[in-house]
Amino acid sequence: MLKTAAADVRSQLMREREARAHGSKGRGNAHFAAVMGGAIDTALTESPAYCIADLIDQDTNLQAKLKVLIGANSRGARREAADVLNSALANHVRWTLGECRTSLHDCLNELVPRPSESSSKSDPSSGDSSKDSTDEASGSGSHSTSLNVSAAAKATDTSLDKLDLLIESGVSEEVPEEVSQTRLDFHERQQFVSAKAEELNIVIQALAECDSAISKLKSEWTGPYRDLYRSNELEELQEERGRIAKDQSHHETALQRYFGSVTASTSKGEKTDKVFKLTLATDLETRKAGFRQIQLVDLYCLSRGKELWAILPSITRIGHDIDPIKCMHWRPDVKTMPEALQSFWREQSRAFAKQLLMLCTPTQRSTLLGAHEFGTKKVSVKAPECKERRKSIGPISHSCANLRQTRGATVAALSLTVG
Repeated sequence: MLKTAAADVRSQLMREREARAHGSKGRGNAHFAAVMGGAIDTALTESPAYCIADLIDQDTNLQAKLKVLIGANSRGARREAADVLNSALANHVRWTLGECRTSLHDCLNELVPRPSESSSKSDPSSGDSSKDSTDEASGSGSHSTSLNVSAAAKATDTSLDKLDLLIESGVSEEVPEEVSQTRLDFHERQQFVSAKAEELNIVIQALAECDSAISKLKSEWTGPYRDLYRSNELEELQEERGRIAKDQSHHETALQRYFGSVTASTSKGEKTDKVFKLTLATDLETRKAGFRQIQLVDLYCLSRGKELWAILPSITRIGHDIDPIKCMHWRPDVKTMPEALQSFWREQSRAFAKQLLMLCTPTQRSTLLGAHEFGTKKVSVKAPECKERRKSIGPISHSCANLRQTRGATVAALSLTVG
């Protein structure tokens, strides 16, 4: 319902802006036509002050050339005099156009006075009214109003974008400003990593195709193998692979730089050039040190843009977005993420789960992978262990995010998304 209402508001605002734009353009055209129409009638119409016959008679140069033509006796003399007269006529027309242009400018200046002149003529005690009359006459007020309307429209769009993000977060209750900012940051970072996932998927596919072509060339090579490494075919494929790998490194560096900058602004003075290890808080369960564990995870995430970029937005939001009504940590849903991001998210989450469980004691591991009830509605959450080859640790369900605090038993991964 809120999302539909926000969309309706945005649609109505767009219609209003279009109507305002059309109306402003129409008023501008009408004003221009009124001013230009009067000026043209005044400056470009023959009148007693501007008589074409008198002007021709007063042009002594033109009259002299005309007399030469009339007095010419021979055909050659008349032809030469006619050429000279044509040149004199052209000069007379140019002079006439210049006079018309000057007269038109004078008329326009009289119809549209300068701001300084308008201000001096207006009543000083009128206050803003003098400025309004100046703006109305000179047109500067329309420009200023247009700038103000554009700024207001931009601010409205920004507010609507924030509203859309809050609606997408799925929580309508009042939340602290820090939590609201966490959700906005999550959506912004999620959009960034999703775009990079699209790029990296292309790069990975190109690398696979290139490796396949190299393998095929080697398997089908019939000559001496030394000639294979001197062949142009292998050289071209290796150069191609190098360019692809360079592009991959470029995207990974961009991710590292991006998360280095966003974590630097939220790490409360911690240096981002230091690499922190993933550790468990001291006496994690007995001291109920869940929040300390979240801080340790935040520190670990610094400078991890290359290896954890797909799950960093989720990890940060899980630790700092708690529903004040349900008393539940936010939980990511991998299925709703962009398809290009899902494979990276699962792979990095699985690797993070392995690191996390290696730090746990058998008791903590059992607690982490067990079933628990959380929140005011006693939601049952269990983090399953996926058994694949040799019982390797598979993806831990994102539902274990809410295992962070269990009435005296706080576990390391409980504040994290690890699956």
